[in-house]
Order: sequence, then structure tokens, then C-alpha cells
Amino acid sequence: MTQREADFCISAITHYEIGIGSKKSNNDFWTLLYKNLTVIPFNQACSSTAINIYLDLKKKNKLIDIADLFIGATALAYNFKLATLNQKHFLRIGGLEIIEYARR
Repeated sequence: MTQREADFCISAITHYEIGIGSKKSNNDFWTLLYKNLTVIPFNQACSSTAINIYLDLKKKNKLIDIADLFIGATALAYNFKLATLNQKHFLRIGGLEIIEYARR
């Protein structure tokens, strides 16, 4: 594993989303990738963070999908940056640092 791979992890929520949305033909790819990534659990700290985010977004009438809320809360609770192609929703979460991704 390179240093670059060692710097990345995914949330348990992302793992779930991949599991239910992935094509069967991609299973080998995901199995290999999971061997090189840590899956970060959604714990009580993540839940508490998610509650605060939800209440803030609800007050602003800017709610996002619950899975995105949980993923963002996990990143904040663990003090991780978030890499995503869906910046639209995650930019609504205050304090969340998003890694810029340039499409080729």
C-alpha cells in the first residue's frame, strides 16, 4: 500500500451505499479496494454530530439526504477531510473540509 492509499478511509455509511448500489460485476474491484482502506464506524460521537448538523440544516431549511448527513458527521467527528463528487450537499455542513477534486 502506498502512502497515498494509507491516507484514505471510508465511512461505514459509504460502505453501505456502495454495497447496495454497486453492480455485481464490480464486486472484485470493491473487495480489493476494501483491503487497502479502513472503514470508519458510525459511533455515538458521529450520531451526536449528525443530530447537531440536522438541527442546524433544518433551521435553515437546507436538509440533505440522511446518508450524506451521516457521512459528513462521520468526517467531522473523526476530524477528517471529505473527498466527494457531490459537493453540493456537503458544502451545507459547516466546518466540514472538502477535498477539491478536478475532473479530467
